[in-house]
Amino acid sequence: MSDYTVLPKQIANALEKEGVPLSQKQELVMAGYLSAVQMQIEAFGLDKTIKMHQESNNS
Repeated sequence: MSDYTVLPKQIANALEKEGVPLSQKQELVMAGYLSAVQMQIEAFGLDKTIKMHQESNNS
């Protein structure tokens, strides 16, 4: 299972370094939105891997 808190923390840290810190609530909202996107990307990658294995087994 992936840790979906890493990317939001990295973004929040980058914004803080630039002088635009996020509140804790803003960081949580961002993490919520990004986790859905990260799960879709992960699922797409897994689907692609499964299809590649199926194709190689069928040849």
